[in-house]
Parts: sequence; structure tokens; C-alpha cells
Amino acid sequence: MDTGVPTVAARLTWDHGFPHPDWRSLSAMIEPSLPPETFHWVTTQMEAEWMLLLRNHLGGDYQVHEGPRTLLLTDLPRHEARETLDFIEQTLLTLTHALMGHADQATSGMHIVIVMSEEDDYYSYIAHFFSERLFRLTSGVCVRSGGEVHVVVNGAGPALRRTLAQQLGYDLLSQQRMPIWIEEGLVHVLTSYVLKEGEPKFDETGLAAQRQLWTSLGMDLFWGGAAFYQTDDTTQKAYELAELLVRTMNRIDAQAFDRFVGAAHPLDAGEPACRGLFGVSLRHIVREVLGEGPWAAPPWNGDAGTLSYGPSDDQ
Repeated sequence: MDTGVPTVAARLTWDHGFPHPDWRSLSAMIEPSLPPETFHWVTTQMEAEWMLLLRNHLGGDYQVHEGPRTLLLTDLPRHEARETLDFIEQTLLTLTHALMGHADQATSGMHIVIVMSEEDDYYSYIAHFFSERLFRLTSGVCVRSGGEVHVVVNGAGPALRRTLAQQLGYDLLSQQRMPIWIEEGLVHVLTSYVLKEGEPKFDETGLAAQRQLWTSLGMDLFWGGAAFYQTDDTTQKAYELAELLVRTMNRIDAQAFDRFVGAAHPLDAGEPACRGLFGVSLRHIVREVLGEGPWAAPPWNGDAGTLSYGPSDDQ
């Protein structure tokens, strides 16, 4: 019987030994005029077929576990898999509430989480989506390319819940357009919130290391996002600064920060939104965190949505 659901198995490409559905062609086959509930059902059926195909390919003890909003593929023992699925579902609810209107509601399907126990399988799978430079030594990723957002985790161990909380944050923000530094800061703050951790404390030694780094490198790498993809400890320092800035702005004015998250554009690093909502340049927010220093604002040229890498306004 024809259910109207495109067949995933007939539209696979193989890369590094793993099958990957051609989601763009599959999505093009779904009638866009379908009612939302029908569109959701069709998409979910395709995702379920994909998970079964991947389960059969991985073999062993891998099984698909289904929750209200999630399909989880893992070879964890059944009781651990159920506990993990419950944690994922609760985390999605917690993050959605914390993000208010900024979370992707995944109305087109389920949240997909794949926990791979073998490191070789993990790296072979994500090689289809990331260059080696970007995925080396990761505990998990949120895949946003290829037409299907999903979370892939490298192994199951003591850090599993932290990795899941972090990557589910990226998942829920996948439809938002915001500067990288805001997204990274938000995700790190939200991960601590989910895990019920306190606010991180940075002593003078840590702040001095931050000041030294950004004085040496300048702020353009941070505002433009390149600092988050370095191979040295610059990336960790960028994460720390992003979290500090997000916490500081939220503490100054939580309502203004909520509007700032929705208004900040990737191409201007949030500079005009900060000026409009907080009345100051982002360089002043950096001063709140790091103290006085040569902290350049994003090189915004005064036109909405554009950056200019010439001299920046000192306001």
C-alpha cells in the first residue's frame, strides 16, 4: 500500500562506509501543502526508517528507542537507554522553556540522537559532514548540514549527559540566525543550567590569561567566529569569554538580552542590536568582564547586517 512516504532506502549515498539519506531530494518529494500534522507524520516516518537502516548497518546491540520528541539510536543496555532517553526528553523541555521563543520546536519531525560506542564509527560517520580540522577530538556534534539536524555522540561514558545537554542546545538553536559567540555563550550557560551547576568562577589568573590572549590576537577573531575553530587553546578561551559576556548581559538586563538574542545578526556580530537595546557598544560589555583594554568593537560600518574591517567606531 502506498502510504505517501518517500522511501529513504532508495535515496542513500555512501561515505566512509556509512549510508546517508539524500534529505533534500526526500524533502522535495513531500507535498508542501500538507497539513502540519500530516507533514510531521510523514517526516517522522522517514526518520524512523533512517534510524532502522542505520541500526541494521551498525549491528550488534544497537536499538532505536522512541520518546515523545526523540528517536534515540544506541547500544546502551535497555535500562540505561531508557534513562538516557528520559534525560534527553527532560533536557529538551528544560531548554525550550529557558530559551523561551528562541528554540526550534522541531515541528517537521523528531529530535534525532545517535550515541555511538565505537570511536572509529563516530569519526567515520561525521566525516561526511565535517572536515577533519573541525571534528578532531570531539565528544559530540550537532549536525546541521545535509538537510537533517541531528545529534551524534562519541561513546557513552561519565560525560554523556554533559555532551547531550550541550549538543541538544545547538539542536534547539539550529534554526536561529545569530553570531557564533552568542550561540556558544548561550549553549554553555544552558548546559550548566541543565546540569544544575553553579556559575563558573574566574579568578584573576584566568581573567589575566583572557586579557593577554585578546590583547595579542585582537577581537576580530572572536566577533567574526574564527576563534571558535582554532587548534590551540584559543577556542577554549573563546568559549569562556562568550559565556562571560552572555552571563553579564543577561545580568545587566534580562529582558533586553532576550530581545538582543533575537535581534543580533551574524554579519554584524550583534553590535547595532547591543547599541539599540543596551545603549552601549559591545566593547563596553567586554570591559565589564575583562576591565580596561584595547577591546575593539565588531567592525560594523553603520549599515544593518554588514561588517567593515576598517577602523571601527570607538563609542
